[in-house]
Amino acid sequence: MAKNKSAEEMDRTIEVLEARLQALAEENAALKQANAELQNRLNQEKNFQKRLALSEDKYREIIESIQEGYFETDLTGRLTFCNQALLK
Repeated sequence: MAKNKSAEEMDRTIEVLEARLQALAEENAALKQANAELQNRLNQEKNFQKRLALSEDKYREIIESIQEGYFETDLTGRLTFCNQALLK
């Protein structure tokens, strides 16, 4: 006995919905992967920023603790930085 028209329509609707669900599951998996990669990059950037800040602090401490004058200029010769020893 052949299915009636509404049963066939329901079967097609179920197939369409299952295909959409599969596509959404694949998209969700791709988004999870992209999110994990972005989170990893963010963690690497935070780690880099921490290391950079520590390096800058170390550099600043060394420059300020030396007894000799130290200065930096830009390409035009304008003074951009000097330590306390230079000011003395």
